[in-house]
Amino acid sequence: MNLCSLQAVAWSLVLTVAAFGCDSSSGNVDPCLTALRINLEVDGAVINEVDYEITGNGIVITMFANSVDGTLTCRGSTPFHVEAGQTTSIDVILHCKEAPRFGSVRVNGELNICPEIEKIIVAPLQTARGYTLEVEAEASDEEDDDIHYLWTATDGFFDDPADQDTVFVCGETVEEQLTIEVSDGDCATAGLRLDSI
Repeated sequence: MNLCSLQAVAWSLVLTVAAFGCDSSSGNVDPCLTALRINLEVDGAVINEVDYEITGNGIVITMFANSVDGTLTCRGSTPFHVEAGQTTSIDVILHCKEAPRFGSVRVNGELNICPEIEKIIVAPLQTARGYTLEVEAEASDEEDDDIHYLWTATDGFFDDPADQDTVFVCGETVEEQLTIEVSDGDCATAGLRLDSI
């Protein structure tokens, strides 16, 4: 069993308790006797003492135990009946859990500021289908990272969509949308959209 697991591990240990009935009808009243046999060892963890408590009208015994080295905490309970002049044997199952184990995590990170689009130029401002537009974008990066450009359109095409300055050839669509997106490789800035008719 792997004791290094961060999840609680439970064992079932059985303690046998013999409860002797009390008979108060005779002149000599003997006290009620309880015999408890303990012999517990779980994967090297030793339990040599068990505390118990008997409560309730229905008579319930609850047992508590800790291992000597403090790595296990155990608890269990069961109801039982006592008959006068008779011995009742009961088994109490102790469910044991490992004590919480805590570790540490070291996180290293870097702050990266996304590039910002500062300027977009389109010339001419009007053109016909099949004709061209010259487009240019300018962006800056706070950490001076290399900036990558990407032009996209709903119709038509770019001579070089990854170029900062490029030429767009208008398609057959009456309304077109041009979008520019800039990135430093780690972080992209949502592109600006240009509508042309």
